[in-house]
Amino acid sequence: MPFAHPGNWLGLPSQPVLPGTVALGVRQALAAGWLPFRRGPAFELLLHDSSYGR
Repeated sequence: MPFAHPGNWLGLPSQPVLPGTVALGVRQALAAGWLPFRRGPAFELLLHDSSYGR
């Protein structure tokens, strides 16, 4: 996510990751070829700001 974890020690701005954002990320990752049950390198997915909170 492009914002800090709520528990960060630096006091940086944060926001919660909503269930809809997680679901959107999973759907996008699957569509982009992520195979969650297959071992392999880390899968990087970039969500745009307009995707959050849906």
